[in-house]
Amino acid sequence: MSFERRRVERGRGEVITRAPAGAVHGEIAMTPGALIYAFVRAHRLGVVYAAETGFVLARDPDTVRAPDVAFVAAERAAQQRGNTGFFESPPDLAVEVVSPNDTADDVEAKMLDYLAAGAHVVWVVRLRTRTVTVYRSLRTAPVETLFSS
Repeated sequence: MSFERRRVERGRGEVITRAPAGAVHGEIAMTPGALIYAFVRAHRLGVVYAAETGFVLARDPDTVRAPDVAFVAAERAAQQRGNTGFFESPPDLAVEVVSPNDTADDVEAKMLDYLAAGAHVVWVVRLRTRTVTVYRSLRTAPVETLFSS
């Protein structure tokens, strides 16, 4: 049986649908997710969220993004306990793994949405170039680009 499910986000009021990520994307996204989770848990810093967790970044028009990995500090995460809907603010850290079907505009729009909403850090992981670009502000260029051998 063949079927295709769709991932849905909302960007500035527009519904954005995409095919689910492939196996390589999932494997790559799990690496920073596992490392961040282990560090956050060991130091009791907050909560790490898996892909598909929706974060409301803006209202009217709505922007809801679902990063591949997200971290929220303990105090802010506690405010959301019991909420079964989307997280009502941005993550402190958002990690986006660029999929083969993502355009540069798609990736830039997500990064800008997170930072404009108040995220402290956004990591953009590019499989093709084996890099991670770290963004900390809308006003400055990427702080650093890390390379993997």
